[in-house]
Parts: sequence; structure tokens; C-alpha cells
Amino acid sequence: MPAWALQLPLAPVRAMLLTGAWSPQVSADCKILISLGSDPQSVQALCASLSHQPEARLVHHRLKWTTIGDPSERVHWAQPKETWALLASLLREVELDRFAEVILDALIRAPVDEAISSTDMPSKVVRAGLVYSLALLGSSDGLIPASPLPSARAASIVSSLLVAQTERWIQLADYLPLLAEAAPDAFVTAIERCLFTDDSESASLWGGNPQVQKQAARALAVLALDVDLLERAALGLAGLAEYGEKPKPNIRDSHPLQCLEEIFNFHYPKTNAPIDERLSVLRKVVRVHPQVAWPLLMELLPMQRMVAIHLPLPQVLRISVPP
Repeated sequence: MPAWALQLPLAPVRAMLLTGAWSPQVSADCKILISLGSDPQSVQALCASLSHQPEARLVHHRLKWTTIGDPSERVHWAQPKETWALLASLLREVELDRFAEVILDALIRAPVDEAISSTDMPSKVVRAGLVYSLALLGSSDGLIPASPLPSARAASIVSSLLVAQTERWIQLADYLPLLAEAAPDAFVTAIERCLFTDDSESASLWGGNPQVQKQAARALAVLALDVDLLERAALGLAGLAEYGEKPKPNIRDSHPLQCLEEIFNFHYPKTNAPIDERLSVLRKVVRVHPQVAWPLLMELLPMQRMVAIHLPLPQVLRISVPP
């Protein structure tokens, strides 16, 4: 740990590490800091003391223009991933226990209605910050001394969030890629559980909500980079591709079938698995999902055309990406 960090007040540092970002204008965000063992005034004082610290700089933004309903004032780390690597060892089990309660409450709380003020609901800023911190937590075994391990804590949170309810997946759609990076195995298990529920429920979730389907596909496409997860990720993508509309020609928008096409592309495969493992998984996709396999195989045939790679890169997960 750098020498300058030893002089910092621990409570606001710990709260800010786990929150990631927040808005002083939103009372619910301020309550989250209190729940994590600090308070808004202490965190803003920390921001002032770190405003010129290049290794872990806190930024206090005051935006002139924002989307309606979004706060114009926000506090966040300039380099959250690097800062986490420097300071996460300061976190204790008690803060991690509080974090689990806070993130579950912030992400699954009922949407704002006319009876609830927007300032009484956690802002999009703090929700995004909490999810990013969760993804970092999932890769922190050996960095944070805690029992259960940080990865096990992240997996428990992801499993609690991703229950087999259509409303829950719609609510969490924008966060699915980072939830997948936080706990890959738990995320794939949640996808499998939802794909193998009652057909009408699956059709309602995946067929009736293209945004949820595409965000889940983006998440699985990142996990397919992992050799150990390739088969489950590919079968999950094939299962998703059975629902909803077919991909539109000349439009690349993370449709599950398009993700499979790029994962198994013979020239530029987007997985670290060797050719024999890729072919083995492809054969299983053909057996289990024949309706999806035929158009996939047609797209994989060599053709004189440009190959466009659109799969997302991992934001936090430490995994190599093929060139």
C-alpha cells in the first residue's frame, strides 16, 4: 500500500471503495454511505484531500446538462479499477457484510412511482458504482483477507439478485454484463435456471424483452472467453437464440446467434479454447439446439466478406482476449 494511503481516514475510504460513485443531491445515496459506515461530509472531505492524488483521485463533478431525472452532481473515482487494487486490502469483513445488504436493497428496490420522490431512491450513479465494486470484489481473492472469500461473497449476491422472475431480470438488464464478471459460475447457473423453467415463463422473459436477451448474450459472450465456461456459455447463448426475433441482416446488435457466430468464427474465434474444444462444443450445440445450429453453421461457412468483431471486452474479469 502506498505511504500516502496510510494517512487517510479509513471509514470514508472504505465506504467510497464499496460505493464507487454517488450523488450528494440524492438522499438515498447519502444513506448508503451511512449504511457503509461513513457519511457524506466525510466522503466529500476525502474527495478534497485526494483531488490531486494521481494514484487514487476522487472527482467531484457538477454537470451543466443531464438527462431528466439524473442528478447533476456526482462523486466518483477517476480510476476505480486501479484504486481498488491499491486500497481494497483496507476492507474488513464487517464492511463486506454491510455491502451485501446495501447492494441488494439498492438494486431490487421497487421502481420510482408518483408516491415516492426520486431523491428517496438510489440514483443510477450509485447503482452503477455498486455493481462495478461487486465485479471487483469477485476478483479479489488474495487481495482482501476475508472469510467467506470475496469471490464467494460476490457469487452469493449475484445468486440472490438473479432469481427466476421476469421483473427482476428486466430491472437488472443494464447490469447483467458486470454481474456476469462478478460471479461467472453463478451467472451462468442463473441463466440455465431461467432457460429451463416453464416454457411460458421463458418465452415471457427472453422473447418479450429483447434488451434483457441482448444484455444476457453480451455477458455470456464475455464468459465464453474462458475455456472452462465455453460450453455452458455457448449452450446458454443457443438457448437464448430460440426466443424472440431472428437477427436482422447487416445489423450487429449482440443477438445471441451473432455472438455464437463470432465465438466460433474459424478465422478469428472469440474464445481462448483450442480448435478441438471449439468443435466439441459446436457439436453439442448442434445436438441440443438443432433449430439454432443450422443458421449458425450457415453463417460459419467461409465466404468472401469482411469479418466485423463486435463482442464486448471484459471490464473487470482478468482473462486474456484473443487478437
